[in-house]
Amino acid sequence: MFEEAKMNLREWILNNETVNQTFDIRDRIKKIKVKVLGINVDFQEDVFEMKLTKIDETKPITKRQILKTIARCFDPLGLLLRCLTEAKTLLRQLWLDNYEWDEIIEETYQKCWKMIIKEFSSLSMKIPRKITGTSNAIYQIVGFNDASQLHFTANIYLRTIENNKAFMKLIFAKLRTKKNSRFQEWNFWD
Repeated sequence: MFEEAKMNLREWILNNETVNQTFDIRDRIKKIKVKVLGINVDFQEDVFEMKLTKIDETKPITKRQILKTIARCFDPLGLLLRCLTEAKTLLRQLWLDNYEWDEIIEETYQKCWKMIIKEFSSLSMKIPRKITGTSNAIYQIVGFNDASQLHFTANIYLRTIENNKAFMKLIFAKLRTKKNSRFQEWNFWD
């Protein structure tokens, strides 16, 4: 079908070198580290590489700057959620305090933001792509949700039982920050 349309599928890469060899060398991607759907993948180590982008600390700290920083953290699986929660909580507070978009935030919030971005700048995670064990293992999908006065969370884990040992790996997480202190009904999948 693609051949008839003269569409040459190229830039192939897999974590299996034997399968990679079956593709024409002109159609293989040359790099080992690539972006797939916005996520950095190292195919040699077979890991997702999660790094938060450098934050420009010279710009004034405003609600707009904080939102821009949070929005740049592309994390569709929610694997960086624990790192982003504090930033989202601060942003929520700025909304509740009715800050304008380009209004410089007060000193207390600035200190809080500087602590958050200090953690951001040192964040670098490698997360294995493979989440399963051997074919003899027993697998279970476990869902967990929780709520506090500030957040609602939902987490999906893969529980693997192998050689009488159990392991849990996070495969998806979602966080919603409450808009105000009143209880609200939430749909996580919006």
